[in-house]
Amino acid sequence: MRFSIMRDVPAVFVHGEELKVGGNLGRILRLLLLARGRAVTKNDLTAEFDGIRPTSVESMVSRLRAAIRDTDHTIIVSTDADGRGGYLIDQAVVDVDAFLFEEVANAPAVAGAVSF
Repeated sequence: MRFSIMRDVPAVFVHGEELKVGGNLGRILRLLLLARGRAVTKNDLTAEFDGIRPTSVESMVSRLRAAIRDTDHTIIVSTDADGRGGYLIDQAVVDVDAFLFEEVANAPAVAGAVSF
């Protein structure tokens, strides 16, 4: 799957079709992608959304899965190092525009030629 998070509304590209993911689902998508394969706990997501119930987080993640047509289980139910339940996105099966940009920007040929 290919994700774009360097825009106002994040999107996923599924079989060449762009699916925009706005609102709270887009926020969750960005958080999971920016965690780069580490589990984001339900408590972390609850805090991000001003204390909503963990069951609401489960419902939101379920809706996110539907929105991105996650038939391959890209969003994985997981636990963090302390055993707290959460979610992660398997970085081995996704491309994220921000990470690809970072790789190119940090490549030796580019990094030496460009000053930020």
